[in-house]
Amino acid sequence: MQDVETSEEFVLNCDRWMARNKDDCDLTRELALSVKDKPPSPLYIYEVTIFTGDHWAAETDANLYITIFGTQGDTGKRMLYNSTMNQVKFRTGQIDVFEFEAVALGDLTNVEIGHNSKGHGAGIFIDNVVVVEKDSSKAFTQHVFPCRTWLDDREGDGKTWRNLPMLGDLTKIRLEHDNSNPSPAWHVSWIRMVDSSTGEEHIFCFNQWLAVDEGDGEIMREVPAKIKKQKPLPGVRPAVVPPSVITKWFKDIQPLKSQGKWSAWVFCGMENHGGTDEDVYLVICGMNGESKPVKINEKDQLNPSNVVKLDLSVGDIGAIIKIRLYFGEEYTGTPWYLQRVKLKDQDTGEEFNFECNKTLEGSDNNPNGKIELPAVRPDIEPLKDDEFTIYVATGNHDKSDTEAEIFCEIVGDWGTSGKILLTHSNNSVMYKKGQVDEFHVKGLELGEIHEITIGHNEKGRGQGWFCERVVVKSKLSPLMKVFPCNRWLDTGCEDRQLVRKLKPIGYLPELGKQLPSEGKSKGIWNCSVITADKDKLPSSAIDRSSRSRAISLVVYGDKGVTGPLELTNQNPELFLPGQIDVFSVSMNV
Repeated sequence: MQDVETSEEFVLNCDRWMARNKDDCDLTRELALSVKDKPPSPLYIYEVTIFTGDHWAAETDANLYITIFGTQGDTGKRMLYNSTMNQVKFRTGQIDVFEFEAVALGDLTNVEIGHNSKGHGAGIFIDNVVVVEKDSSKAFTQHVFPCRTWLDDREGDGKTWRNLPMLGDLTKIRLEHDNSNPSPAWHVSWIRMVDSSTGEEHIFCFNQWLAVDEGDGEIMREVPAKIKKQKPLPGVRPAVVPPSVITKWFKDIQPLKSQGKWSAWVFCGMENHGGTDEDVYLVICGMNGESKPVKINEKDQLNPSNVVKLDLSVGDIGAIIKIRLYFGEEYTGTPWYLQRVKLKDQDTGEEFNFECNKTLEGSDNNPNGKIELPAVRPDIEPLKDDEFTIYVATGNHDKSDTEAEIFCEIVGDWGTSGKILLTHSNNSVMYKKGQVDEFHVKGLELGEIHEITIGHNEKGRGQGWFCERVVVKSKLSPLMKVFPCNRWLDTGCEDRQLVRKLKPIGYLPELGKQLPSEGKSKGIWNCSVITADKDKLPSSAIDRSSRSRAISLVVYGDKGVTGPLELTNQNPELFLPGQIDVFSVSMNV
């Protein structure tokens, strides 16, 4: 470098790579000048440690940048590119370390950290940033910059950049808890803190409850530090702003609405099974429904270390809660290692990362290798892993048994299980007359189960099946839910349907456990049946309502099932409109 006017000249030696795949992977180099025979300022390596919070959806794929400020300048904006500790950066609860070189900054004062990604889920929750000035006299000093908040335009205050001052003199402390234990109420009298290096002591007087049902109901308290010859910080409690004021000043802020158009990235593993030639399908599951299955390797192959991108139109399925992947019908048994799947809404910028890091492979209990991954959202707890035990009872009628491939689907508060192939039970030969087959299926929790769909696709005489009932037990619940069927699934019987939607009639306790009861029953019960009045019947049923008919009853209990029991008594005309019929039935359930 040469000054055009004075001809003053500087020669700056670099001899370093500026590349993402060489040296320290940095694209920025700082070179110190030597002025008037003064030695140049030293170059130091600044080690930056990012503590990602242990919070739902705390991780991000965004590019984070940091600027470190000191009394003698700053580093300029540096991208946190190459974590020396982890191959994948900024995962939930993870610690990532980065290093870059800069001219000495003097005493560090603050850092600025942030990203430019938009959309719910695209941000990050950072606990702390710690900077160490290596190769200097302060190499053993950690400079701590507390953050403990979101860098997300849809969380907290909506900021994606933070200016973090260094943790200096103690000014206040904060106590809080999550109110999650059975008895979370906590009364705090005082807290004493002592600096182990200087012996400086602080006493923080609380004398307050941290409880939702005690005192003022707060579970977070801040108390200022008392320092000699200084006034403590005032205690401030947030005010509740009237809705009219909020509407006046913030009515222009409206949430972006999704049009159901998403981009998806599928990250294949680097392991031996990181690629596959099998057909792999993806389903996006929301609170209001599911997308149609999409073949993710329709255009691009799933090779080891590949990232396959595709665009999806999922429709109005509501808030996304999980995704489902499985192999196609022509699956030959080849395993495939999936690292993760990323989704991004093309309209709102909302993002989801679905970490997998496991092999998808078919098995006896899971023929198509199906796997479900929960959506990790900042605002909702992710769905838990669950295992369902499904009991399928075949009837005692002639020709009740079948060799058809039976499938079912469980429907609950949190979506569906997807199509489950019931191909491997506790019996060597399945679906025999009068037999109960037991199946075990892994998936994500469904909440309260409302419906079961069961069926098969075999057409023709003799291919049908009589299903008596289905019972479902979730590993997360002590109860078993009963779904009566008592119908043929046969193109040659009844209504010729091959698929039935079943509603539950109630619960059974877990096998080996008894429901509480009063006294001891002798098994004789009075059963009253109230038939609807004519004005409540559809017009198509009025003509048939004046005729008596044969009605049977099946009763389920914790010791077994009784029935069908034909409901008869001495009255020749039964079940007429508006009539109450009483029957005496004997059962041992």
